[in-house]
Amino acid sequence: MTRWTTQHAIEALRWVLGLVLLWASCQLLWAMIVKMQAATGSGHIGPHVWILLGLASVEIVAAIMFLAPVVNVAGSYLLLGVIAFAILFHLLQGQFDFGALLVYASAVTVWLAHRREAQAGARDER
Repeated sequence: MTRWTTQHAIEALRWVLGLVLLWASCQLLWAMIVKMQAATGSGHIGPHVWILLGLASVEIVAAIMFLAPVVNVAGSYLLLGVIAFAILFHLLQGQFDFGALLVYASAVTVWLAHRREAQAGARDER
């Protein structure tokens, strides 16, 4: 692969990952809002709903930051933190199907590594 192809492939990975995570977190946020509205009549909303509401909100912010050119590194680290918390939440709930979260974390790590490598190469050329 040429340098140009690699750079564009990694950039495409960043955009696809960012949009997928943004879409999934918006769906989760919407589902939690609907669940809260439905539970208003019964008077009890479990703590897991509040945790998922917060997690989805932070993930939306992190995904937007990940896609924004100025704050994408901070968004990357925030996404890694959110994904780690989501894996922990899955484990505590007894759900062991978090393979997609590991793929997301790996893709964020690949993008961070590529970005650092590109910056190191730019410094060496000066």
